[in-house]
Amino acid sequence: MVVLSQACRLVGTPSSERRTRRRVETPDESAFTTDELLTWVTAYWVTGTIGTSFATYTEPATLPGRVETPTVLSVFPRDIKPDPRSYAEAFANVREYVKHHAGGHFAAWEQPEAYVGDLRRAVEVGRPVGCIRIE
Repeated sequence: MVVLSQACRLVGTPSSERRTRRRVETPDESAFTTDELLTWVTAYWVTGTIGTSFATYTEPATLPGRVETPTVLSVFPRDIKPDPRSYAEAFANVREYVKHHAGGHFAAWEQPEAYVGDLRRAVEVGRPVGCIRIE
């Protein structure tokens, strides 16, 4: 119910939405310029989608069974859920655990080179033996 009331409150003005979003998601201070932040806030405000954007953070999650797909886990220090490796290993076949020194919840935006590097590594780790590599 808290989410619904927050969503209703936020649909009203971009400034109230910006204030609440900054509390919920705290990227590195230099992650977004003022123009970029206003663009995101305006997109949520104009489309009225702030309520659904909260779903991932508030709806109860059903934990999956163990996933055996080889996994590369990227950990950014300012993410909202920096899970420890031992916890992740209970659910996934963690082949590599990469701790970064900067970045957070918006890692692809904040640290694009590190994010892409980890994504490429994950593709390599998950590639079946004998699979042809295309470059």
